[in-house]
Amino acid sequence: NNGANNYGLRDTGGNFTLNAKRGIYLGANGGSINVQGAFTLTVAGVISGPGTFWSSPSSSAGYGTNVLSGANTYTGGTIIAAGALTLGASGALPYGTSLTIGSSSQGAANGSFFNMNGKSQTIGPLASSTGFGATGTGTPTVQLSGALTVLQTNVSTTFAGTITGSGGSLTING
Repeated sequence: NNGANNYGLRDTGGNFTLNAKRGIYLGANGGSINVQGAFTLTVAGVISGPGTFWSSPSSSAGYGTNVLSGANTYTGGTIIAAGALTLGASGALPYGTSLTIGSSSQGAANGSFFNMNGKSQTIGPLASSTGFGATGTGTPTVQLSGALTVLQTNVSTTFAGTITGSGGSLTING
């Protein structure tokens, strides 16, 4: 879970890739990966299970970049509390699950980022929040350089952020 200093995985020492044969299972309480500063952690394996995936949920170490490149199947949502979550492959987030981006005031460009990285993705409801992890006044940002489809699925959410970039498309259904 994402309680104080209770990380699923914490990278404070450099860039690295988790082998594609090393999956991650999220239990009912979810799990997190915290990447510090200018570092990047690539998760090539599949993240599965019923829980929510938290990308950098702590202000103590979490303004780096998580790259997801596996065909992930977890059924909880995805929360980017700080730093960046980058797609390493099209459809790396589970189809139709929610995405919430925080307003962290730390990091290189102030805010938390979902970087499409030229890939395609279909998500469930898109929202922003100031109420978790590294809260602040930064701008939640979607860096749109691929095809993003948002399925609102009969849920009312608010995204108080920025959608920026070139070479991408945005489709909202629902």
